[in-house]
Amino acid sequence: MVTAGQEVKTKHTNIIHVTFFAHACHRISEEVRSHFPDVDQLISNVKKVFVKSPSSVSSFKKQCPGVPVPPSAMGFLIGNVQCSYCDNFAYLQKVIKSFNSDDAV
Repeated sequence: MVTAGQEVKTKHTNIIHVTFFAHACHRISEEVRSHFPDVDQLISNVKKVFVKSPSSVSSFKKQCPGVPVPPSAMGFLIGNVQCSYCDNFAYLQKVIKSFNSDDAV
C-alpha cells in the first residue's frame, strides 16, 4: 500500500497518504476484480508480456505509433487501467498476434 501511495503521489503532489483510505480503496478494487475475472486475467497476461520485455515494448511502439503502451494495473485505480485496455484492445490484439509463439517461454 505504501508503494501504491507513492505512485499516486507522483501524479497528485498534494495528496496525503492515509493508510485506512488506501486500504479501503484496495479492498474495493479487489471486490471489483473478483466480479470480472476475464478482465483481470487479460490485464495480468498483458502485463507479463510487456513489463519485463523491452523487445515487446519496442515492437508495440513500432507497430502502433502514438498509442500508449499498456499500463500495469495498480489495484485501486479502478477504471483508468481498464479503460485504457478497452480503448486500445484492437492494438493489443494486433501486436500480440504478431509475436512468434515459438519465442514464448
